[in-house]
Amino acid sequence: MEDTGEEYFKPLTMERLVEGLKVISQKEAEVYHQGTIVTYSMRLNPPANPIAISLMEEDINIKFPKDYSQFLSLVNGMDFGNQNTRVCSLERIHEFYVNFDIYYENMIVIATALGASVHIIMEVKDDGNYRLYVTDVLGEAEMWYLGDDLLKFLDALVSSYGYPFWEWNKKSSEYLIKQFY
Repeated sequence: MEDTGEEYFKPLTMERLVEGLKVISQKEAEVYHQGTIVTYSMRLNPPANPIAISLMEEDINIKFPKDYSQFLSLVNGMDFGNQNTRVCSLERIHEFYVNFDIYYENMIVIATALGASVHIIMEVKDDGNYRLYVTDVLGEAEMWYLGDDLLKFLDALVSSYGYPFWEWNKKSSEYLIKQFY
């Protein structure tokens, strides 16, 4: 019988991820990050209420995937202490949706990195499935495919403290071209 480690490590769920983030958000620690010592901290926003999530979906005419709605109902966005990385709140999602016409109508910005110069995009399909992409807002015509697992993406984003881990395999990934090209 194969040892999966479940005896020691419970499978990651959205609830367990957010519970871990709550613990982290109550502490500050110094860590080595991108060549310097930084104060490692996170600020979590209060959960979004289900009515606010539904109103946002209606307003932008996109039905959020179940796991994304679940995430928003647990934490309505968060800021990394280094201010370089943010997971968007409903309000920020709306701002990007209204102000950035370089993305397709079925796409929303769910996170930013390196200030706000990098966007993490969720392309929502009619069947409820989705794909995650990353793009340099001004410097690239491409949106590079990251995967279709929000939990895995958020885990990697938190584990790397916002470091652009997507750069490691980017050139071998599939991509889309932004609308304006």
